[in-house]
Amino acid sequence: LVATYLINQIVKEKDWTIEATVRDNLKRLLDATEHLPDDQQDRIIVSRNSYQDQQFDIIIHLAAATDVGESIDNPLKFVEENIVETAKLLEFARKQTNLQKFIFISSNEVFGPAMYDVNYSELDPLNPYSPYSGTKAAAEQLCTSYFNTYKMPIDIVRTMNIFGERQTARRFFPVAIRKILDGEEINIFDNFRTYIHAEDVADAIMFIIKGEYFYPKYEHVGCHRYHVVGNEEVSNLSMVKAIGEILGIEPKYKISFDGRAGYEERYSMSGAKMMSMGWKPKETLMRRIEQMVLWSKDNREWIDG
Repeated sequence: LVATYLINQIVKEKDWTIEATVRDNLKRLLDATEHLPDDQQDRIIVSRNSYQDQQFDIIIHLAAATDVGESIDNPLKFVEENIVETAKLLEFARKQTNLQKFIFISSNEVFGPAMYDVNYSELDPLNPYSPYSGTKAAAEQLCTSYFNTYKMPIDIVRTMNIFGERQTARRFFPVAIRKILDGEEINIFDNFRTYIHAEDVADAIMFIIKGEYFYPKYEHVGCHRYHVVGNEEVSNLSMVKAIGEILGIEPKYKISFDGRAGYEERYSMSGAKMMSMGWKPKETLMRRIEQMVLWSKDNREWIDG
């Protein structure tokens, strides 16, 4: 999801050629870039691992298996996709002759649950609670080991819960929008999250790539680590009510206690480092929610699945 916004931003701001190695959902990438002028589209190369014989200046590792429930049912798949594939890409990156940055995108879930007065910093210890978050934490450690051993220019970027247009239909926001539109009841696990739009995450990645900042007070151990955090912590119930208000439809819902293994009531990270460096989300959370809801209403195929 983030890749579609990142590619759009890069071709508009830079004259770079981009090779997008698509793990799945090629339709999303094509749909998100079809509006671009021909000269920008010509600089986007879509591939399925054909990059192996090429040289790159910047590598951004966004691909991952992310479904927590699936990781509990089939953990070895996540070991293969999130750890082994990261190792393969690091090996590929190690052989590049002009590599300027390798950016690994990770998750807030590597820290495990957060108490209500806790916002984890970049250097806090990891405590994953599911095979998904465990494999992301392990991939982070691989990145750190390559940074230390081979002196590669590796950055780790952790994000909060991402949403946006063309998101996978089974995720929270597409499900909520579809069910409200169809008058169906929503089962809400009333957890607390700090949601952030994929376009803001892409903007943060570009901010890091450009390097037009300084580190005012943050020491780092190994790779530089960055937390990309939204500007408001909310409950899922409040989000369902907000979606209903935007659509002008009273939502039907029931609230359940989330006792599922691997799912926690609250995750939280501090965004103080990125803010001190000069970055913050460009739009408020509610403006982004309205943007996604109205777009999804007009593009039902993306929320119907």
